[in-house]
Amino acid sequence: MTNLSDLFPAGAGKQVSFVADGAVGAAGKPVVLTAAGKVAPIVETSVSEDIPIGAISEAEGTVELHNIQTAIDVSSDKVVLVARGASNYFNAIVGDINTSTGAITWGTLTVLNSLNSQYPDIVSDPNATGKFVVTFSSGGTQSKIALITVTGTTPAYAGELNIGSGTKYFKLAADPNTSQAFVAGAPDGSTRYVNCVGITYSGTTFTVGSQQAMSSTTVEERSGFSIAFDQKTAGKFACAYEQYAAPYYGYFVAGTITGTTVTAGTEEVFLSAAINTAGQGVRIAFDGDTADKLVIAYKKDGATADISAIGATLSGTDATWGTAVDDTAGAVVRYIYNIMSIPGIADSYYAVHTEGSSSVNATPHAVKITTTGTAVTFGTIVEIAGTGYQTSTEQGGVDMNRNDTGGFVLCWRESATNDSESAYSQGAYSSTNLTATNFIGISDAAILDTASGNVTIKGGIAVNGLTSLTIGSDYYVQADGTISTTSTSPAVKIGKAMSATSINLEYQS
Repeated sequence: MTNLSDLFPAGAGKQVSFVADGAVGAAGKPVVLTAAGKVAPIVETSVSEDIPIGAISEAEGTVELHNIQTAIDVSSDKVVLVARGASNYFNAIVGDINTSTGAITWGTLTVLNSLNSQYPDIVSDPNATGKFVVTFSSGGTQSKIALITVTGTTPAYAGELNIGSGTKYFKLAADPNTSQAFVAGAPDGSTRYVNCVGITYSGTTFTVGSQQAMSSTTVEERSGFSIAFDQKTAGKFACAYEQYAAPYYGYFVAGTITGTTVTAGTEEVFLSAAINTAGQGVRIAFDGDTADKLVIAYKKDGATADISAIGATLSGTDATWGTAVDDTAGAVVRYIYNIMSIPGIADSYYAVHTEGSSSVNATPHAVKITTTGTAVTFGTIVEIAGTGYQTSTEQGGVDMNRNDTGGFVLCWRESATNDSESAYSQGAYSSTNLTATNFIGISDAAILDTASGNVTIKGGIAVNGLTSLTIGSDYYVQADGTISTTSTSPAVKIGKAMSATSINLEYQS
């Protein structure tokens, strides 16, 4: 006996035969346990940024559209644009997205109703293909909710219901973890305090709860307010908003919803400094793969008017805030359309905003925001459309694909011609099939796809295919399936080196 591995047979009695879902290339490869009870090699997928993909597409060139908002279907690569059109009627148009070329093929603009309709918002139902929920203001005195269903590129409208009087600027959020569950929120038309209301639907019939006061701070009505659901916690949402009057601080409140009953948490200040004085964008998004984690993007006050961001984590409905960061690399920011996380991807967001000297001479841009804990980091600001593609305040909407493709669509009104334009972009991200809990063991030999082979599972000692280990060091499997002593997330600890060629695989439930 010359080394520790001679004390044990391979696997130390912890060898188990598995069928492989994907080829395991050699001995000594970490594997994960799939939902089907098979083992799979650990792989990492990296997607490069491409903003925009291909040429700008014209969504509508005949009718001048206002208050444009956009939502992408949960799974079909269809995008729906809603807007106030001719005679202030409520309009919609559906596009098919080619995610490879970036081309969007738009259908025919459809008048959904002949009401005096303003300030629409739209979200796709994250649990039902081809269904979208919309809110809008009718005549400036009554807010309504309705359902849009899509067949091909034809939208259909149903279920219209009043949801509030005197409140014009409802924003919508959909709970991805609860079927047909939504929250609409807005500053009250008289008090300017934030109110939220729970909404569900069945078929084309909506059920609306009672409005719940969320704030004791007056709020900028038009664009200084936004709302989002936690992507990983059913029934939890949060609002971010700008104070209506001086000192124009940034405020936040989280809440929960059960059925249609909304419960408010405690209102908090996330920024004790002026955001801006015109309500030109405060936007919130939750992390795409980590519960209780969020980022707020906003327009900084002052001559530079940078886009800024701050991260937070939640405990219940109480937030722990990071440090606000200003992105000084861009030009003067006019308006922030949205901030979006990539569903299924941790720590990756995109903010889309306009830059320029005035609201009618501002070009759309996008910037990636990444997080480490509550710390935020800006990537490189990228122009979506340049000269000739000018955007006006509140004349554009943007939404992220509701899967892990990382693609997003921006639709906006081009101010020189008043045509409605659109662009599809690809956000950059990396993903892995490794999670904090699915590592199962290390292969004893290569296993062909769909074939059976032995794996030394947690609790055993892996001795095959391992080399150059440092005795006594803790080892971790990385997102790309390699083994090293690096412990930085998303790395997962697998055990301690017993020799240069063996690891004691610690049992972890």
